[in-house]
Amino acid sequence: MKYFIPKSYLIRHKILEFSSKERMKNGGLNPPEEWRYTIKQICKNIGENFNDVNIQLDYLFYKKLINCNKNESELTNPFCFATDEGVTLFSSKSILNDGLLFRANVFSNISTGFFQIIIAFATLISLWLSFIQSNKLAKKLDRLELHIEQSELNLKELKSTYHTKNNSGSTKEDYQINATDSTNLIQTPADIK
Repeated sequence: MKYFIPKSYLIRHKILEFSSKERMKNGGLNPPEEWRYTIKQICKNIGENFNDVNIQLDYLFYKKLINCNKNESELTNPFCFATDEGVTLFSSKSILNDGLLFRANVFSNISTGFFQIIIAFATLISLWLSFIQSNKLAKKLDRLELHIEQSELNLKELKSTYHTKNNSGSTKEDYQINATDSTNLIQTPADIK
């Protein structure tokens, strides 16, 4: 479980754990001198770096979970101890739960961002493919329109050729009929007698 909690939350929890346990020894009846420790002493007892502990102590002091008193011998190394709120917060393990929640939120934000990037990438690919497909369809449509126009022209030519042939055939028949009728009308001298 500790692998999923950010280091800052773990250090805060360790500081509160050490300070709370020292303060509550003997049921909290020990004098304050026995449960006040300098930053260096806290670092040594919890096994963490001085700078990391100092930063987290600032946060805990701001939240009023740790109280610090001036150290006359070393001004940069004050005495610190857990307040009543700090002891309560340590007992409830709220800092660890907050760390887990923080990590879950970070993971959720990263995964949401990752999926948004994937969706955006898929959308771009889809748009690109549809653009290519629409260009192909437009070219096919142009070829089909050209083919239809060619077919219409060929059909008109065939129609006019057929119509011309049909008209010339009827003209021949009409001519032959007219010629036969006109030969009947012409009378030879033998017919006149």
